[in-house]
Parts: sequence; C-alpha cells; structure tokens
Amino acid sequence: IPKSSSGKILRRLLKTAEPAATP
Repeated sequence: IPKSSSGKILRRLLKTAEPAATP
C-alpha cells in the first residue's frame, strides 16, 4: 500500500472520527 494511499485513508478516518468523538 503506497504511503499516499495510507495517508488518505488515515485522514478520512480522522475526519470521520473527529465529529463523532465530539459530543
């Protein structure tokens, strides 16, 4: 898995988790 792809997936997970983590 390329680093760029991994970074994009991680960013997507963080963006999706950020709003959900904030009550």
